[in-house]
Amino acid sequence: MILWTIFFLLILGYVVFRYFVIVFNNHVMLCHTLNYTYTRTLKPGFHILRPLEYSTFYRWSDDIQGTQVKLKNSFDLEPFQCVDAKNTLHLIQYHIEYTVTDPYKAITTTKNALELVCKEFIRRVRGETCKYDEILKFEKEISEASLISDYGITIDKCYIK
Repeated sequence: MILWTIFFLLILGYVVFRYFVIVFNNHVMLCHTLNYTYTRTLKPGFHILRPLEYSTFYRWSDDIQGTQVKLKNSFDLEPFQCVDAKNTLHLIQYHIEYTVTDPYKAITTTKNALELVCKEFIRRVRGETCKYDEILKFEKEISEASLISDYGITIDKCYIK
């Protein structure tokens, strides 16, 4: 009798931890079926998953992974080199604030969508800096021209640190 009780409690614990999900504020969670077809996106709050529905485990970047996607975030880019119109080499570092507008597209289209968006942003900044004589004087124009919205991620604000 004790073995049956323990077995029942283990199964009940599995069901509770597997099918009852809490999604944190400013996050979303993607759900899929057994054959990994996308079913729905869960908003913040308490949810009960349907039978045979699972939460997607994703790898956002090398150091960020989990089952929930944070919708708004910010980080500092590594310093990179730019050349202005006078052919002067500058080492600049940007602070970026981004929003995940389409979590499904951001996770499933590429291996690392955030890295691709950052590379495209740096490419645009380098293209814009070669038009101006002074980078810091025209920082606002360079930043506005470099904003990008691709792979389900939109860069909202950016400024030189």
